[in-house]
Amino acid sequence: MKSPKKNKGVSLVEIILSIAILSLLSVYVIQMFILSKTLNNQAKNLDKSVYLSESIFELIEKDPTLEELAKRSWFVHAEMIDEESGSKTMLYFDSDWNPMEKETEGGFSLLLNISETQALAYKKFDYQIVIYSHENREMEQIYEIEMQKYR
Repeated sequence: MKSPKKNKGVSLVEIILSIAILSLLSVYVIQMFILSKTLNNQAKNLDKSVYLSESIFELIEKDPTLEELAKRSWFVHAEMIDEESGSKTMLYFDSDWNPMEKETEGGFSLLLNISETQALAYKKFDYQIVIYSHENREMEQIYEIEMQKYR
């Protein structure tokens, strides 16, 4: 007596199901990679914003006359706006955080506000730094920090 033959091959239906399952799973994996890249870029920009802001505040602590700050490469293209109660300075950066003359798409801007308040025995200086991202013709705030000094 002969035993019946057993098919040990893979059928077409099994191959189609395998491809369908792999394609569904690959959609989620690709989305995770894209989200990971976006979050990594946002974290990098936040780190650079914090570093730049803290560096500016440390230079202000070191030299309240702001002469040291004006010598830095970031301030080469600084746009100064004098007001009655203080001053505003705008700095522009490209997407790699290199100083630029003016605002660019995909770049960043830093606004440094300095205001002075006179009291009887001292002067109070308020420093504020706000950093914005310029993407898709919209400004989005990345980071903000403030400092007060009494002299």
